[in-house]
Amino acid sequence: MTTNENNKNYLLRIKGNVIPTPGKLRQKVGNLMIDRKMVKLGKITNTGIIEDTLIVKNIGKEQFELVFPDLPSYLSINVIPTVLQPEQRGQIEFVFDAAKRNDFGIINDKINFMMMENSVSFDKGVLSFNVTIEEDFSDLSEYEKENPPQIYFPEGTKNLGIVHANETRTIIFEYENKGKRDLILRNVKTTHRSFTVGKYDKLVKPGNSGFLEVTLKPVHNMNNYRANIMVYSNDFHNPKKILRINADLKKDKKKDTLTSLSNRMFKNISTAETKSIIEEYEKNPDFVILDVRTSEEYKQDFIRNAVNIDHKSDSFIEVIKLFDKKKIYLIYCESGIRSSEAMNIMKGLGFQTVYHYEEGISAWRELDLPTEKK
Repeated sequence: MTTNENNKNYLLRIKGNVIPTPGKLRQKVGNLMIDRKMVKLGKITNTGIIEDTLIVKNIGKEQFELVFPDLPSYLSINVIPTVLQPEQRGQIEFVFDAAKRNDFGIINDKINFMMMENSVSFDKGVLSFNVTIEEDFSDLSEYEKENPPQIYFPEGTKNLGIVHANETRTIIFEYENKGKRDLILRNVKTTHRSFTVGKYDKLVKPGNSGFLEVTLKPVHNMNNYRANIMVYSNDFHNPKKILRINADLKKDKKKDTLTSLSNRMFKNISTAETKSIIEEYEKNPDFVILDVRTSEEYKQDFIRNAVNIDHKSDSFIEVIKLFDKKKIYLIYCESGIRSSEAMNIMKGLGFQTVYHYEEGISAWRELDLPTEKK
């Protein structure tokens, strides 16, 4: 709210509890209603199996069959009934096998499905799965627990200083195995688009060292870089190690001027970029963080100073219209699905600058970054 008191702005908040309607299906794909398009499986060990069920309904006038072509080997799906009659409810049962997925850390997968009538596809959609896979240490013997491999990085943070816009920089992390058994790196990931994980030594004998290579290719619309590199290993006491890379971008003046002439910007950003933008704008009164999850999700944890507006609520568009379209917005949800839809709405309403945290707060949690609770 803007007043005539020196053009001072006030932000009003309305708090309350939204009780979900039992059995209500909130997501629509063509003639299919579904209770959710994002399936959050939580944490699972790399040897585990997890099951879940989605509720669906045919709201069309003709029967159709749900078909999932090209399913990955680690995911099995059973649709009951096979053919959905008009106004009939059904369910999608699926089983996620982490051993077959053969990965570690945050996994965001998407699978396609089709609605078919008489073997002809007339509509299609996408389901998203979010899961965090951790190593299963339950079968370790007492000897193995008492004599584990031990990963050690002499330098866990690299400060690169000034990096030029057209410069490609290679960063090398050295690590040692200070334990008594072989150290195995299960996987190495980064959350930042401008960084790429290169070669690394997967097996390091006790007392020996290994090397991890990361490449930086700067982009013009970032002023600084705060990248996180997640290293997953068989170190029983420290299975996930977070490395950090900091750099400041020196922009080409001509290109920077052209960028500043753009009046509107809608950009997908990574966890590292999100953290960097929050640090850069946190004292700017024209910077607003929007959490578009449900109020129940918001109460569990949220990024500091975030304002909660449920994207799926019937009043979302009317509420978002009240916000100042000239301000700078950072928008997020659990894993990027709802916030992406919300950003498109804001774009259509004439907002000028919206950063979309496409990995969502689930990736924020994975890095143990700070959150708050109601």
